[in-house]
Amino acid sequence: MTDLNRRGFLALGAAGMFAPALAAISDATQPLERQKRLDLKASLEDNLIEQYLQPKQIKLSVGAKKPFTALHFSDTHVSMADAADILSYGAKDLRLYEARNNGVFGRGGFPFAVQSLAATIAYAKRKKIPLLNTGDLFDFRSEANIACITRSFAGVDVFSSLGNHEGHGLHTPGMNPRNAADEDKLRARYEKAIGNPLVVASRVINGVNFVAFDNCEMSRFIRDRMVQMIKTEFAKGLPTVLMCHMPPFSREIHEADLEMHRERKASYFPKPNNLDSYYMMGEDYEKTKAPKAFKDLFAFLAKQGNFKAMLCGHLHFEWQGLFNGKVPVVVAGRNFNGECYEISFS
Repeated sequence: MTDLNRRGFLALGAAGMFAPALAAISDATQPLERQKRLDLKASLEDNLIEQYLQPKQIKLSVGAKKPFTALHFSDTHVSMADAADILSYGAKDLRLYEARNNGVFGRGGFPFAVQSLAATIAYAKRKKIPLLNTGDLFDFRSEANIACITRSFAGVDVFSSLGNHEGHGLHTPGMNPRNAADEDKLRARYEKAIGNPLVVASRVINGVNFVAFDNCEMSRFIRDRMVQMIKTEFAKGLPTVLMCHMPPFSREIHEADLEMHRERKASYFPKPNNLDSYYMMGEDYEKTKAPKAFKDLFAFLAKQGNFKAMLCGHLHFEWQGLFNGKVPVVVAGRNFNGECYEISFS
């Protein structure tokens, strides 16, 4: 259980699946304030971290052989395009690219995404801790974005899951993969940039198995096999932390989402019990439109004693709750605005 949300967890009713932890939610409409002047006598790393990063320290008990720390971040939304990218766009894609950068969709654009990513990497290197990323590193598919991530992660200790914007981002330039072959080619490029497989990947840290997988449906053509791969990871018998972009649905998280975006009267989730296949189901998943494989996965996870925590993103605000009434779910906020969690695992 995290220290940050202990009161929220204690307030959870016996029948509830999640605790909303509204006090931990950051205001997604406000940019990170950068009122301090750069200190010309300080190092570039000091300035980056001071100006562009807002790490929060929390704790998770997951059954590690010895305590360790990692930096969990999500939703950086690097939004770069070079001249060749733009020349490859149609008129619609060009309008979408300009809209993403100018904040036409009410999200303000992502003017400090690259600086925030640089600060995140600098902070992790300084602390000598690994980075755990839960998707949306870049906002749309472009040669410039892929090159930026490839160069930024060179020599960096990072483990990642796939976000919807890498895979099939809505309101972003670029075409979605139309078949399994095109999907495999595009995913292979992302895997090379990020450094690990994006269907299912695992990494053991101090006896804890971190398992990253795609619940954003870029791997929809091999969804059943993906779920079997996750089950194989649990069969190792190690304490397991799942990493995926979209958090499991619950009414508590849906209400928190609506509250956060009440001025736009919008939500990152569809209405309850009308959820489509792009969302990994949580509460009442039997009644939803979730793919059979995901329903099978949730039924399986509910029975796993070695399922210790889930790290997610997507919401653009920080949130913590419980899956199945017992497993902590930690949603990282807007890394494009410097938000991240420095998690002490024990």
